[in-house]
Amino acid sequence: MQQQYDVAIIGTGIGGSTLAAELKAVSADHMNYTDPSEYALLREAGVVCVVMPALDFSVGHSRPFDARAMLDAGVTLALATDMCPGCWLESMPFVVQLACRLYKFSPAEAILAGTRHAAMALDRADRIGSLEPGKQADIAIFPFEPSPSLRIAHSSRNGVNGRWSASILLITTNFASFNLR
Repeated sequence: MQQQYDVAIIGTGIGGSTLAAELKAVSADHMNYTDPSEYALLREAGVVCVVMPALDFSVGHSRPFDARAMLDAGVTLALATDMCPGCWLESMPFVVQLACRLYKFSPAEAILAGTRHAAMALDRADRIGSLEPGKQADIAIFPFEPSPSLRIAHSSRNGVNGRWSASILLITTNFASFNLR
């Protein structure tokens, strides 16, 4: 069995993306502005690349990172918040919205990147990140008919008694439309 590493990348253009691929890292963080020439290497190595759309938003970047191109190249992307002096953001629902607006992800792609792929980036997809038998989850489903335009109302991640737990609230009129595999 080949050992995998989790690598935090604090910038691009310094060889971190190539190093993550060479090490077959589980994930690499802060992949905003990864050079397109490295996409195939990351994809083939199976590295989950974590991007932060809120960083582009908070600094008012005139040319946000083209994560859509990275996704179209077959790279597995995860979404994350960012906690630094330039971007103090804890809201994953807002990050998912920004991925749709700035990165041109579909809602399903953004939800997948913020849930299952985020769990993969933490090497915990066997326990969390999707609604499947045997996995940990905190979910509430309310049986009523909302407006047809309302599909997803809220999701959050909250600390409870010093432990992190994920919670999500789905309100939909058509669960079949949410194929997140």
